[in-house]
Amino acid sequence: MNTRACSMIYDFNCEPTKYVADNFLCKDGLPIEKSAYKVEYLPLGKEFENRDPRMALTLWKPGDDYDGKPFVPNLYSQTKTGYIYKKYGIESAFTYDPAVMYVNDMLIRYAEVLLTYAEATFELEDKISDEDLNCSINLLRARFAGDINELPPLTNGFVIQHGLSMRDEIRRECRSELTGEAMRYDDIIRWKIAEIELPRDVLGAKFDNNAYPDMKPGDDIILNEDGFILVQPRASRVFDAQKDYLYPLPLREISLNPNLKQNPGWD
Repeated sequence: MNTRACSMIYDFNCEPTKYVADNFLCKDGLPIEKSAYKVEYLPLGKEFENRDPRMALTLWKPGDDYDGKPFVPNLYSQTKTGYIYKKYGIESAFTYDPAVMYVNDMLIRYAEVLLTYAEATFELEDKISDEDLNCSINLLRARFAGDINELPPLTNGFVIQHGLSMRDEIRRECRSELTGEAMRYDDIIRWKIAEIELPRDVLGAKFDNNAYPDMKPGDDIILNEDGFILVQPRASRVFDAQKDYLYPLPLREISLNPNLKQNPGWD
């Protein structure tokens, strides 16, 4: 069994964003912009209500027990976005030497196999049967049967009824299940949507003045016009679709083989 050292929860250098949090469905199986459940961002943690149970399993929910007290993300030392991954976090690392805290190193999960099957099946002919959904995506959802936020199964009828895109919902399921597992960048490159997904404002949670009475917006933290933490503005984020879908070939390899030509745009 492969293991790797587990950093303490507040040492994470990979932080969820508002875009990650908003991806999780509401418990009626609909995206937040279509659901009958109104997603509210204040007070801190309210956005977790009536959502896909994976949201609270993936992200630390403010107010939950955390090191013996209600969790409030530390915007100075823990996170710039106000969100922290709960997935793979070991809370006991607070009281023990983190150098000896280990988690299993997962090379592939069965969930990834099921999601790959669903995506490949759909992409083959731009359709997928309810039977194939039941033996892939709906197996993942069935794990939460009886949960207060249990999701309905994904079916063709459900997609048609609510004006959804089956391709988008399969991709959403990939993101909800695998977020924090270092697959998102490869997915958006493979789906050729990186020029849409990457050049956008990087936003965090909505700032709650009551939770952070000592922080002054504009001085201690930057917010956008809607009150969400602005981590990085869109103007500083660039993705060149003419070249950035490919990495440059190493110059060493080109020098060893004169038949190799540098990828477009990387000369």
